[in-house]
Amino acid sequence: AHRPRLARWGRRALARLLASPRFGTLAFLPLRLLGGRPWIGGLARSIPPALGAWVAIAAAMPPRRPMPRLPSELVPTGKSRGTAVLLTGCPAATLFPSTQLAAARLLQRAGVRVVVPPGQRCCGALALHLGDAAGARRLARHTTATLAVGPADWVVTTAAGCGALVRWGVPDQKDGAAPGPSAARPNWRDVFAVAGIVLGGSTQIFFLTSILPRVLSDLGVADDRTLEVGGLVIFASAVAAALGSVLAARLAELVPERRLIPGLLVLSSIFVVALAAVRSVWVYGALRFLQVACIAPVFPLAVARIAQSAGGVAIGVVNSARIGAAFVGPVLATTLLAWSLPGVLYA
Repeated sequence: AHRPRLARWGRRALARLLASPRFGTLAFLPLRLLGGRPWIGGLARSIPPALGAWVAIAAAMPPRRPMPRLPSELVPTGKSRGTAVLLTGCPAATLFPSTQLAAARLLQRAGVRVVVPPGQRCCGALALHLGDAAGARRLARHTTATLAVGPADWVVTTAAGCGALVRWGVPDQKDGAAPGPSAARPNWRDVFAVAGIVLGGSTQIFFLTSILPRVLSDLGVADDRTLEVGGLVIFASAVAAALGSVLAARLAELVPERRLIPGLLVLSSIFVVALAAVRSVWVYGALRFLQVACIAPVFPLAVARIAQSAGGVAIGVVNSARIGAAFVGPVLATTLLAWSLPGVLYA
């Protein structure tokens, strides 16, 4: 049976998130914090499969420990047997960096010069798995161009899906087949409506950082503890954003879209208003965590709504709205704080 439309949109949005060099690392942060703990495997088997699959990834990860970064080149100590270009992949590089480093060092000891090209992004395998052949082909072209760093004897990788896509490429569309979703003209009314939702929702995330010192002072935090407590609040918000984004696809399967996005926006707004009445910094941090966890899924869900029918320009408009919120939020917050009472910020 086919997946519901909203579930397909959510999966595609999740793939875009996980393939992002910046947001993918943040989304996997909770899994990295739990990775390698003995009790995680039992937990993965005892909870529903939809969440158990994510917990199983954490169970398969090695224990978290400090490790050196993967260098851009590893030169063999003895006689060189050739040159290998290392394809890092995106989730593999984020979740299993020790595996890639071990593979590179093994090749180095075997007499192979290992080159790690900079600027690698998602190879397109995630897009292909979700049926977006055009997007996969675009990402695959970037990957093959990135790997062309000079004469090489092999391309090696610890990510099986990435290796298969680079080796075999993206299948061409059959003659006479209908054009893919990416070929359709976007409905700009829907695009700008989604951009407005993203702008408003993301503003609720970005507004706090610029005024956090004043907020903490009003909550009774001493000046010499502002940096410490503020860092904890920001860290908790980042964890909430990652958790909300990761759970977006699951929420899309449980709640219809016409109720899910408005419901998340309303819940987030309620938590924002509740911040005005708080007098404890720890209660403030808890409410902020819940507020960000509610608003974080809105961006991937909103993008998923137009991902199958809109092209790159439309996606760029929506993404620009999110980037614009990073400017609008702080400007709006500092302006209101300068010209009105602090409680107006949360109204």
